[in-house]
Amino acid sequence: MRTAMTCLVILLGACGGGSGGVDRDPMNLVVESATSAGEARIAPMPGRRADFRISRSAAGFLVTRTSTGQGWMLDSDLLLQFDDMSVNLRMGAAASLLPTAQVDELIELYIAFFNRIPDALGLEYWIGQVYGGMPIDRVAEAFYSAAVAASGDTGYSASMSNSDFVSVIYKNVLGRQVPDPEGLAYWTNALDTGIATRGSLVGTMLKSAHSFKSDPAFGWVAALIDNKKEVGRWVSMWQGISYPSASESIQKGKALAAAVTANDVWAAIELVATPQVDFNLQSSSPVSTCVPTNPWVEPFDARVGEFAMMSSWWGVEAGLVSPSTAFHQCITAAPLPGTNSITSSWSWAYDGSTTGISGYPGVGFGRNPISAAAPGNSSSRPLDIRVDELGEFSMTYDVDVETNWYTHTFFDVWFTSGTDPQVLTHEVAISVRLPSYHEGDTLLGSVMLAGHKFDVWMHKGTGQGPDVYGIGVIPADTTSVLKGQIRLRDVTDFLVSKGVMSAQTRLQAVEFGTENFGGRGTVYLRRLSIAVQ
Repeated sequence: MRTAMTCLVILLGACGGGSGGVDRDPMNLVVESATSAGEARIAPMPGRRADFRISRSAAGFLVTRTSTGQGWMLDSDLLLQFDDMSVNLRMGAAASLLPTAQVDELIELYIAFFNRIPDALGLEYWIGQVYGGMPIDRVAEAFYSAAVAASGDTGYSASMSNSDFVSVIYKNVLGRQVPDPEGLAYWTNALDTGIATRGSLVGTMLKSAHSFKSDPAFGWVAALIDNKKEVGRWVSMWQGISYPSASESIQKGKALAAAVTANDVWAAIELVATPQVDFNLQSSSPVSTCVPTNPWVEPFDARVGEFAMMSSWWGVEAGLVSPSTAFHQCITAAPLPGTNSITSSWSWAYDGSTTGISGYPGVGFGRNPISAAAPGNSSSRPLDIRVDELGEFSMTYDVDVETNWYTHTFFDVWFTSGTDPQVLTHEVAISVRLPSYHEGDTLLGSVMLAGHKFDVWMHKGTGQGPDVYGIGVIPADTTSVLKGQIRLRDVTDFLVSKGVMSAQTRLQAVEFGTENFGGRGTVYLRRLSIAVQ
């Protein structure tokens, strides 16, 4: 499935001594051979992909070795060849040649024929073929021919029966190890009678699978294909990844597809050894924002998908010093594959003499009722879900915190009255690092979250008002739980059972952030996914 290339080889010569800095002509570029239009130029990068960071600039791409800080500014038409994979910097431009729907069709052919995620070089080749006029049915026939030619990797053969072929596609497209007899007979008959070819049948079966999207029994089939397609976009179009050999690309692609479920894509993404989950060849940069100049405004001043980015700060004393000399805070965020998924990071720095400032950077999902009029948040949609109808509403997260000061990292979950969505009734803080609670809190009991025991403390009046219940959900068996999945219903069912919350109370927003009281620090939120089911 890979294009044959006569490569313009770029040799890595001496890169210069010392660390830090950027070379405009970093690698003593030596052209070994001429190239024709459409062929890749290869830049060898000694080391694994995880040893480098790549960022886009107006001049091209900045590639930095993280261990030394040494950087190289490179053109945007290169293939970066690392020890364990390559990154095709041309992929962003290639993907823009076709409408998204046509690129998705190509990705789905990889899934249907091989149950694998496409590599960037292969997908770039087929994008070029369709852009040049090849119909998608002819592409499907070419996929089948390639599958037969590589039978050792694919399991297809020219001698396999129509029934065996349909069974393989059933497994890849519909996620069924054993096809139902009626469906197997129907699709096999289409091949036996010449109504369809093996290439064209795949497209028809894909359309059939997508028709299950709203089916209560088989909706997972369409969700599974969509999630594999999301990972396909992330690997090939965002990250531009291919592997050193065609066989390895096939095997890695199969492993990635096998890790995808109808409910989650993250297990597949974690298999790819790159620290840059937000790197995206199709986007210029993540969204970023820094703290405003007004310390009394809590802005939701930038959005990434359905998430709002928060970079607020406030003072508890009169006569605060200027924020330009006392406080600095910035946040960056980018979407991740999958519904309601984001990656983000934020940092802060305080002047050592400042004691009256507290910062709260983070990301929000839904509409916080106490900040409804803030910029950006006024356009957010309240979740407005009754707690007895939350179902499998969950937050999956993976975070790391580096700081030299006290920092509280937590989910802040906001609830309103069952009769008036504007009346705040509960603020529930689910701590994942360095928890604290007010003296005099009442211990209600314990719940299990993310595989750990959490104590639930209550104090009326600590949740943004004298009549609002402040609930602190605190890890009891450790000081931090930095990775896991929290099923919100486990918390609300407990509170309802204790008479603290009614079944009609309504969830309006979920935030994930840190309360910072001094010093310096950085939070790396590698992933936050909100599942609303």
